[in-house]
Amino acid sequence: EIIRVISGTLSLTLNNAEMLIVPGDTVFVNSDTVHGAIPHDCVYECIVFDPSKIITSTDVGKRFVDALCDHNLFIFHRIRADNTEVFDAAGSLFDAFACGGEYYQLAAVSCIYKLFEILCKNSLYSSNSEFGSFLKDKNIIKVLNIMLLKIKEK
Repeated sequence: EIIRVISGTLSLTLNNAEMLIVPGDTVFVNSDTVHGAIPHDCVYECIVFDPSKIITSTDVGKRFVDALCDHNLFIFHRIRADNTEVFDAAGSLFDAFACGGEYYQLAAVSCIYKLFEILCKNSLYSSNSEFGSFLKDKNIIKVLNIMLLKIKEK
């Protein structure tokens, strides 16, 4: 999931970590991350997508997405507003959806590729254990298991 704050602030919780997101910040919510947000006079945009369905048509894309899905790599959760390259690329992605039209899906996929190129090129990800331990919090595992049970029941 990608979240971008346009105005106001967004109190965001990712697993048990809280952060205040301000205009221009771009947030990446990695898979299996329990998250929630409280807006404060906030306008924000959000897109949820499965990178394994989009980015895997190239060798480097497949390796990167496989590492993300296997939790061996983690995109940095918060990329601050001063990283205008990420902010602009995310903006183009949101614009593609907002404009709609017959070919918006092609434009959106193109923007996702550009965004992932920037993330890779600038090493805006980590493979260290800090992020791995982020997913191993016992309370988070309990919440995920409960959510999975509820989904299976339906």
